[in-house]
Amino acid sequence: GPDVHNAVPLTSSYDVALAFLGDVSASSRALRQLRALTDEGARVLAFGVGKPRDAGAIPDGADLRTVPVSEARGPAYFLAAHRAMGRALAGIRVRVIHASDLHVLPAAAEAARASGARLVYDAREFYPGLDAAGRPWIRWTWAAVERRFVSRADAVFTVNDAISDAMQRRYSIERPVVVRNVSDAPPGGLPRTGDLRARLGIEADRPVVLYQGLFREGRGLVPLATAMRAIPEVTLVCIGEGPLEDDLRQC
Repeated sequence: GPDVHNAVPLTSSYDVALAFLGDVSASSRALRQLRALTDEGARVLAFGVGKPRDAGAIPDGADLRTVPVSEARGPAYFLAAHRAMGRALAGIRVRVIHASDLHVLPAAAEAARASGARLVYDAREFYPGLDAAGRPWIRWTWAAVERRFVSRADAVFTVNDAISDAMQRRYSIERPVVVRNVSDAPPGGLPRTGDLRARLGIEADRPVVLYQGLFREGRGLVPLATAMRAIPEVTLVCIGEGPLEDDLRQC
């Protein structure tokens, strides 16, 4: 099974080190990438921040290490995370370093250059267009960070064609490979269980508009919920969490 105890010695070397500024076990995208790698026989070491919510979700063949980061907030937090992740990555022998999103790209790029490892970057957002909720300096900062480090990557992934095209134009790089955020379907497809409708008391023939994700600014959630008043024959279901939860409940 996976190593989730930092006191357990690491193996001498790994094929891939995946760095993620969050709980790897709670990221469906990171878990899919880990499964794909281990299914191919790769030895993988995943670095995450904080205690894993579900350590059992880490596939066999992958080790999980937690990286301690200070309780700081804002820029101080990301600076601390960059330094902590850099120290963690510098302490291993690895062929490929996978930066799982922009937040760890600088540390991953520096570790790859120092060790001679290949660098892979997985861009989960289009950061130059990020809605920063009235704080444009956040968008400008992350866009500048991405511009500086993205060209160092030997391969770039992202989540959809629009972002892939925009990154290619903006940075003059090879078009990023699109890996969509979709769940792994079981053999034979997913059966229609009706569980969601039954749980929420929605009629079987009533149309449903479903949103899954964070309740945050920039995703059009409040306008969507407000617009739903004009079509009372349709039910909007929002699954997730975030700072807009109270606003959505009031719509």
